[in-house]
Amino acid sequence: LFRSSSANDLLTEIAKHLIDFSDSDTFSQPITQWEIRSIKSKFNSLETVMKAELQSLDLYYVSPKGGFDNRNLIQDGAQLFPISLNQKVPEAQSDVLKGARCMAFELWTAMAFHFHRANEAVLRRYYASVIEGNRQPKNLTMGTMLSSMEQNEVGDVNIKAALKNITIFHRNPIAHPDHHIESVDEALSLYASIRAAMGYMLDKLPFAAPDPLSALPAQVISG
Repeated sequence: LFRSSSANDLLTEIAKHLIDFSDSDTFSQPITQWEIRSIKSKFNSLETVMKAELQSLDLYYVSPKGGFDNRNLIQDGAQLFPISLNQKVPEAQSDVLKGARCMAFELWTAMAFHFHRANEAVLRRYYASVIEGNRQPKNLTMGTMLSSMEQNEVGDVNIKAALKNITIFHRNPIAHPDHHIESVDEALSLYASIRAAMGYMLDKLPFAAPDPLSALPAQVISG
């Protein structure tokens, strides 16, 4: 991990003695003082290098978020959502990955925007699958798509209820510049609501999900 060879020097010295310990003929032989001094000297050299380099490195402590593993949040946030998401709504993948990283580093409001965008990408696919030949609103936002499904009496009742709850409890408040997500509990509640709604919609979507609306821009906050 360090630019100096001191780490390798110490490991080489230790490995030398480990070989002796594994040999039954030499196992009972004592380690000499000069061998101990050699190990201590190489350890001290490594410690000096570590202290110097750690002062110049950009290191951060990131506390765990609920039961999530920070490594997964940073490197593979797709694990937070159903595996079918990337197959059925690949355009949501980028926001899922970015939102998970924001969760890891406690950028709660940014996390909310990315997860709302991912959820709305799934909703557009779901909306396209149920609206069929009915009249569509000019601006496709979460609010207009929900209203359109109500007016045309299409879409699963439970899915629409889950989406309405997201709108009321999470999406509309975050649209205001004076509102910020302040705690990990609020952030996890938002994630859980979006994860549930996305899961319900993905279950209803075929793997070749219709996407006649993909050319339209995602509008997360308006409407």
